[in-house]
Amino acid sequence: MNLGGDLSFDPESFSAEKKSASKESSGNDKPGGTILNLAEAEKQTILSALRATESNISQTARLLGISRNALYEKMKRHGIG
Repeated sequence: MNLGGDLSFDPESFSAEKKSASKESSGNDKPGGTILNLAEAEKQTILSALRATESNISQTARLLGISRNALYEKMKRHGIG
């Protein structure tokens, strides 16, 4: 999945990277080696998409492959606004 700009997601490589990172992680990693929990990863993905679209909600939702209503709910849940 291409998220535009320099953002991309390849499910196959993610799976291998995640397994490798989890074996090496001590749980206290800092940026560059941080493994985020799912909620934080979702929040960061939304923020990145908002930056990439200059905060255009319709474009952000389209980029993420979700409806505008779903995006608004996720933004509300994560305190993005």
